Amino acid sequence: MVISKIILKSNLEWSSAKDNLKHAELLNLRNTLGENSPLAKISEATVRKICKLLVIKYKLKDILTNINDPNLTLSMLKNIKQRRRWKSVSKDYLF
Repeated sequence: MVISKIILKSNLEWSSAKDNLKHAELLNLRNTLGENSPLAKISEATVRKICKLLVIKYKLKDILTNINDPNLTLSMLKNIKQRRRWKSVSKDYLF
């Protein structure tokens, strides 16, 4: 009977799920920003249009009627304006 040796190399370390996700994003193993997010309901192009309208002082309700996207809500616009959502895009605009 042949007994094979198994050599284990241990370069693994314990981490939380949150730390694991941060590490994966840092190494570009996982990209969940913008359109790549499974929660994204509007495109980056739409967000850029919104930001341009915010720069020229459009009101949120006017932006909502101007951009004809059925997925766009007033709540989304507020979050973009307050930089709670789509920070990766809105950081490029001063409004």
